[in-house]
Amino acid sequence: MNIMHIAPIGHHAEGIGGVLMKLVPEQIKLGHEVRIVSVYNNLIYENIDISTIIKRSDFELYLDSWVPDIVIFHSHFHKEYIYFSKILRSR
Repeated sequence: MNIMHIAPIGHHAEGIGGVLMKLVPEQIKLGHEVRIVSVYNNLIYENIDISTIIKRSDFELYLDSWVPDIVIFHSHFHKEYIYFSKILRSR
């Protein structure tokens, strides 16, 4: 199963990052392909790959190459995440 986490992490230490640092490796151990998308550059978490995507068009291109089965939004306070959810719904 392909799992995408969309979270505003990477720019400062926060609870969501701490949770994902434990959750993502466990999901991978279960055999899932897991990816994290953020609107911020990853400046903190060295042991995990976080894709920085800000523009709607870049998110569409990302989905052209990898399609998640499940998407978990860890925040909804960023307008980009609203656009991302609309793109996901349309697909």
